[in-house]
Amino acid sequence: MFEYLNQSTARLRHRWNKHREDRRASNDSEERQLAKLQDRVGAIPMREAKNRTPVKVAGVIQSVTFNSKEQSYGLSAVLTDKTASVQLLWMGRKEIPGVIPGAKLVAQGMLANVNGLATIVNPKYTLLPIEEY
Repeated sequence: MFEYLNQSTARLRHRWNKHREDRRASNDSEERQLAKLQDRVGAIPMREAKNRTPVKVAGVIQSVTFNSKEQSYGLSAVLTDKTASVQLLWMGRKEIPGVIPGAKLVAQGMLANVNGLATIVNPKYTLLPIEEY
């Protein structure tokens, strides 16, 4: 009986390790794709972006929220490139077609620290077509 349990445990452990390796490989490949994208469009990694400087960043939209009138009225999106995240804030906008979680875009503007978050207010942006993902 114990031999059977040991074999089952070994199989489960093997499956788990393979799953972890597959996830790491997928993350590595996504990071390489984002690095290639940044090179192609002339963007810098977000971890290198400095406060109060004009920046050009590229990445994947992680989340999109609409801020009500109690806060700063506008649309907010979190853009990430796996090294860091930048909040993009469009004042006075309720929605922007194509700005959805999972979309890739290039944004440029002045980086500022807003409530402790690296933020670009009213950025110039380019949504990338699906083929470029």
